[in-house]
Amino acid sequence: SKHDDLFLLRFLLSYEPRGSDVSAAVAAVRRSLSLRQIHKLDEVGHDLEHTPMRRWLDAHLHEQLAHAIDVHIVQPHPDAPLIVCTRLSECHFENLLTELGSANYVRASIMLMEFVSRRMDAATRRTGRLVKYIRAMDCSGLSSSSLFEGLRFLRMEAAKVIRDMQVLYPQMLGNVLFLHGP
Repeated sequence: SKHDDLFLLRFLLSYEPRGSDVSAAVAAVRRSLSLRQIHKLDEVGHDLEHTPMRRWLDAHLHEQLAHAIDVHIVQPHPDAPLIVCTRLSECHFENLLTELGSANYVRASIMLMEFVSRRMDAATRRTGRLVKYIRAMDCSGLSSSSLFEGLRFLRMEAAKVIRDMQVLYPQMLGNVLFLHGP
């Protein structure tokens, strides 16, 4: 009862039914609802929509996150795709988990994506077309080895978080742009 047809549509588009068999989408919805309950996303969602991002996390965690990763969110118009910008040269992947801890990294990542998804769903409801967000990765000042370090981090340490994000937020990512590649 906390989710509407748009929530289900994103799953149906991600887990293409074979004829009238939508069992893969149904299984994904169940996994998503279970994860939403574990992370209490339906309870914190309203606060995420109406609270500045810097106040989602306690001051200590926000400070640690700011030292480890550089993320900015831009939405030029309420009905436009949200753009999540990351300056990779300012991301310290090797320190991310040691400074933040795995649980805090997961919490911060999921809260960010819950915010993004709520914004994109609101734009979708207003426009009547599926709105997805854009991830822009600024690689300026980044060496090839640093880029591979970041990719290695994503592949190894963040793999579980990424799998959970795919289950929680299907059909949310529209494009990934790599700018100023090394």
